[in-house]
Amino acid sequence: MCFCPRILVQICKTQAFQKLNPAEFELHDEVSDAILTGTEEWFNIQKGLNQPMTKDLSEIVSALSRLIAEVQEDIKHNKDAWNRVFV
Repeated sequence: MCFCPRILVQICKTQAFQKLNPAEFELHDEVSDAILTGTEEWFNIQKGLNQPMTKDLSEIVSALSRLIAEVQEDIKHNKDAWNRVFV
């Protein structure tokens, strides 16, 4: 999620990207915007799915904990997936 600009930088440094788009930075902006929008949409869906059923403090903390775990799992999964791409 927050690592999106680093991924784009790595993509732009690849030999294939350099050959296909030597100086087009519009693509960089479009991809960055798409990743940010997709990340926000994913987070909002997860946030909605993990809403507490009541306003009880323990339920709110439990819901927040589930949301944090979901975000951590997604980061771990995507780190591994993107690492394979760049290695």
